[in-house]
Amino acid sequence: MGTINYYYHTDLCDSCKRSNELHVGKLSKDWTFHFRAYRDQVDGSPDIVSLADWERFFKTTPGTLTDESGRVIEDPLKFLANLERPTPAQQQDEDSSERRGSWAPAPDPKTEWRDPDGFAFCDGEFS
Repeated sequence: MGTINYYYHTDLCDSCKRSNELHVGKLSKDWTFHFRAYRDQVDGSPDIVSLADWERFFKTTPGTLTDESGRVIEDPLKFLANLERPTPAQQQDEDSSERRGSWAPAPDPKTEWRDPDGFAFCDGEFS
């Protein structure tokens, strides 16, 4: 397994099958799940800055969770519940310059952080 991105589709149009798509995050080999954050949305949507926020969003916003190949994840809340929680040692390893690469700058706390469950979040586009 390489990297698998996950997306949440809302407001599906029955005729054309288009939807609004939110990048939930990615799962890469030997890393814990890395979430995409959403802050200061122009449409007034609530901020999503933690696992708890994604859980709340899935509970209150009808939609479909898929992976990048279009495979539907039947129960988005179960998907979140089954994610491996990063241990403090994993967090330290994943945040280290050795793991991120010598070319990568240190995480900017304005755009990258860990939520109370230890998951990595990024407020911006990433692949």
